[in-house]
Amino acid sequence: MADAPLFVVPTTVNDVKTMAQIIALGLKKASKNQAREFLTLDNAHKANGPLVGTASTNVHPMGGGGATEAGLFLAACRINHACVPNAQNKWRADLGRMTVHAARDIAAGEEITLTYLPALFPYAERQTILKEHFGFVCACATCSLPAGEVRDASDRRRKEINELDEKLGDGKRIVNHAEAMLHDAWRKLALLREEGITDAWVSRAYHDAFQIAIANGDQARAKVFAERDYEATVACEGKDSPETAQTMQWVKSPKAHPLYSGKLQWKQGVDKIPKDLSEDEFEKWLFRLPKEGLAN
Repeated sequence: MADAPLFVVPTTVNDVKTMAQIIALGLKKASKNQAREFLTLDNAHKANGPLVGTASTNVHPMGGGGATEAGLFLAACRINHACVPNAQNKWRADLGRMTVHAARDIAAGEEITLTYLPALFPYAERQTILKEHFGFVCACATCSLPAGEVRDASDRRRKEINELDEKLGDGKRIVNHAEAMLHDAWRKLALLREEGITDAWVSRAYHDAFQIAIANGDQARAKVFAERDYEATVACEGKDSPETAQTMQWVKSPKAHPLYSGKLQWKQGVDKIPKDLSEDEFEKWLFRLPKEGLAN
């Protein structure tokens, strides 16, 4: 799905009156049917009035965490939340559209879902944020896990994924602790699978692994990680995404990446990808795991 914004608002304006004026101006450019449809949307912030309250409940950031603008997308904003969504939304500046792609196979009759949350929060924190910002108590499959051991296990996985994500973002470790970082990426991907997460978190983990490999001169592993990053990015963004095109460049020529320099302690060419290993053996080679694997 590709959805154009009904109107755009700046994320830096905090004054309700000013924001209401901006929204009213945007609605004047919309059709009467679009304006009416906007006013039928949920308003979790009624104290801010029908315009600002409805907009703040339903707009999507147009970009990453530092986005300076947010858009009201009439189709995309009607997609409900799940803490483990089956679809991924992405602002495409090149198209001027918010795109939504299936992040996994979706069965006929199954509801399409997105996540409204910027991180993998534990149960209690998710419920608080969703109630305060969107006005509902989440009853998705993940939030409906039985209280106690099962739900606690999910919370522990999410906590560890966030911790690993932070460790993988530490560029100071990429050479001196490269193998440990690669094991962190393996562990993060394993936890994502256990939690059932198939969206952009997966491509991010493979991109981290790619960077670790190529920064240490290993073109063989880097190419495999780039291929997996490409597949995961296509699923979430489509083949025409600029990010997808960039990832394909690393598939074609891993050493073209600017991180291909430094100590090159694992230096080897793309022709060194083994072709006669079992699936389990290949994964151990790829992530430089010991023969006995890693303890959970």
